[in-house]
Amino acid sequence: MDIQTLHIAVTAVVTVPAFLLGNRWQQAKTQLSEIRQLVDAVDDALYDDEVSEDEFRTIFQRLMDLVQS
Repeated sequence: MDIQTLHIAVTAVVTVPAFLLGNRWQQAKTQLSEIRQLVDAVDDALYDDEVSEDEFRTIFQRLMDLVQS
């Protein structure tokens, strides 16, 4: 096995896991953002100790977005 073939093999072995980890990191960041938006909506709704219909719908929609992703 010459050095060029070894270089190509090592590059392939390193590139695939790096791509997969990068993809998973993007998914994790998206989910964290959705969780933050849900918590913000709940916090806004509870601020005045009364949850309106619109606030409930917003919270429910954010929760469904989080569960479906």
